[in-house]
Amino acid sequence: MNNKAKSILMLVAAAYILYTGITTLKGALEGATSSSTIFTVIGIVFIVFGIAAIIFYGKLILKEVKETKEESEELKDEMIDTNETIESSEINTTDKEINS
Repeated sequence: MNNKAKSILMLVAAAYILYTGITTLKGALEGATSSSTIFTVIGIVFIVFGIAAIIFYGKLILKEVKETKEESEELKDEMIDTNETIESSEINTTDKEINS
């Protein structure tokens, strides 16, 4: 599994943690449990961690996409240069054959 796939998986996990935090906090505020103070704190911690992880892994994915795009552009430029070199050598060979 490459870094981009791992980052996407972690982003999905972070979204689930955020969802869990929101659900826990909502349940605690509605009084669904007897120890709502503890669940309120846990919900807030999950929400903060989920948001932080989403931001971190989102930036990481964007950085990897940008690097991949730059690498593909460099490879494209190299291929164009190689094709131009091949074409010019073919022209030179054809010119030599005609002159002979």
